[in-house]
Amino acid sequence: MHLDSVLHLMPRDGAPSPLYVYLHGAGATALAMVQVADRFAQAYPQAAHLLPDGFVADDAVPGMRAWFPGEVGDDSCLAERVASSLPALVEFLRDAQRQLGVTPLATALDGFSQGAIVALEIAQAHPDLVGRVVAFGGRYATLPSASPKAVIHMV
Repeated sequence: MHLDSVLHLMPRDGAPSPLYVYLHGAGATALAMVQVADRFAQAYPQAAHLLPDGFVADDAVPGMRAWFPGEVGDDSCLAERVASSLPALVEFLRDAQRQLGVTPLATALDGFSQGAIVALEIAQAHPDLVGRVVAFGGRYATLPSASPKAVIHMV
């Protein structure tokens, strides 16, 4: 993964920390998260802010992206569909952390709707990958059986 291929905001000087990754909802692109990322960038100018597009095409909205396949509101096999999307996002996050020199504890996922579902599931399935999740209008695909290691903010 090359950071140049991902919409991003970087600090002017020095090494970035923390890392914020913004995950849009289904039927959108990274551009949907620009205003949120800009607000966080104003508050945390030394942070790296990455806005990737979802990794799968959204069949319901031509030209738009999603994080996992399936219709919005279709909860059949939701946990399985979400789980199938996690490996690519885990690889993306680890690459970004390595390239930017940011620790998992200093990594935050900010997800909206479908992006929030994926962010919550990442924190549950890979407890040492992120330190914080901000979930806007999302929920768990599978309720956790234990308290998450990451700090979770449900908005």
